Amino acid sequence: MAATERRHSLRRRLLWRLTIPLVAVGIFTAFTSYRTALSEANQAHDRTLLASARAIAERLDYRNDRLVVDVPYVALDTFQVDIRGRIFYRVRDPAGRFVSGDRDLPPMPKDVPRSDHYPALVHFYNTDYLGTPLRVAALWQPVANARDGGIALVEVGETLEMRDDMAMRLLATTLWQQALLIAASLALIALAVHVALRPLKNIEATLRARDTASLDPIDVPELPREIHPLLASLNSYLDSLRGMVSRQSQFLDDASHQLRTALALVRTQADHAVRTYQAKPEWREIRDAIDRTIRLTNQLLALARTDAKSPHSAQGAALQRLDLTALCRAVSAEWYLAARDRQLDFGLSASDQMHAYVNGDESMLREMLANVLDNAVQYSPAGGRVEVTVMAGATTHRVLVDDSGPGIAPAMRTKAFERFARLGGSRSPGSGLGLAIVRQICEAHGGRVLLEDGPDGRGLRVRIELPAASAPGRVSGSLPDSR
Repeated sequence: MAATERRHSLRRRLLWRLTIPLVAVGIFTAFTSYRTALSEANQAHDRTLLASARAIAERLDYRNDRLVVDVPYVALDTFQVDIRGRIFYRVRDPAGRFVSGDRDLPPMPKDVPRSDHYPALVHFYNTDYLGTPLRVAALWQPVANARDGGIALVEVGETLEMRDDMAMRLLATTLWQQALLIAASLALIALAVHVALRPLKNIEATLRARDTASLDPIDVPELPREIHPLLASLNSYLDSLRGMVSRQSQFLDDASHQLRTALALVRTQADHAVRTYQAKPEWREIRDAIDRTIRLTNQLLALARTDAKSPHSAQGAALQRLDLTALCRAVSAEWYLAARDRQLDFGLSASDQMHAYVNGDESMLREMLANVLDNAVQYSPAGGRVEVTVMAGATTHRVLVDDSGPGIAPAMRTKAFERFARLGGSRSPGSGLGLAIVRQICEAHGGRVLLEDGPDGRGLRVRIELPAASAPGRVSGSLPDSR
């Protein structure tokens, strides 16, 4: 999986998967609620239309064998509570003759069914009158006189402005209520998701608070049942990793002991052969080759041990409060004879009263300094100079190792830290592991190493910077993360 691939948020995914159905249900509910409310409003208006038609029908009467009607004011005033609402009516006798009202009111279509909602012979339909949409109630009203009888037709229509206005108010009310309900539901969902994901935050906090080198089982109290299998799998993995690191460390210790013992024995035999057969240069070459093999073996073991004691290892060494000045003095003393054999001016610049304390692993820091001095001694020509300087600081201590060798070009200094890197033009024997070990150990201790020009621009300066120890005494813990 590419490192640049977008990382999905579980919180965002849960919120989206809960929000989208909720909004869809809210929209559907708003639509159905609006349709239901609109239907109820239309029925209310239809009942009012029917009441007006009945009020007119009740005033039908025969006078001189002619149907007449005295339309009450209340029948036409029922809807005129708004200037936008208008009422039209027409009354026809049983013979279909016009009696009263608006003569040109459109006739009722023939296919309009009778309404079953009311105990009356009434039809409801929509039509247009003078370019205005109308809702009409057509009521059949039985009438009779002394000679005959029949069924008169009373038609009452209203314009739709009030119905449309009511529909818009119902829609706005429904949408506002549903929006408020959805917003409240989303807030509750967000709160529920936050509470549900809190155990994962607890696991994160527990892991952040742990030592970076710890492979102990993770124990987080009050976890939901669904997260226990994940935590159990993680602890099982840590247990396997702890066993693997332990076996690797044991193997390194065994291999280190066996290899060094065997190489020391061969080196002793080679020395004896050189003393016995002084006239044969091949024995001296064999001894030099054995010396290079011993040095390479020690470097490989140191590199492997550094990996084994990395921040990801449960076997990370407990850190000690060490005096960097005393450590540099001890390692420099070990390399004094080698420098003298190469006719080098070897010096250490550090005051006896100056203490530069760091938290670290002594064996690893010794190996780091030994590799720097090995390079400085090897690459400095006869008659040259190697100088070690210790500089104590409030938060950072520095070790400067200057030599008078050929130096390293600025463009090649990054490559010089790579494993098995051999820079062009180098004639000194070596494996290309020295600076790689130096950087790995230095970064494992939370520091850094830089390659610079030597004094007056000649030779090479190796600058090592390590964080100063904060408190005296032994420091429990492991090497900080350097990767």
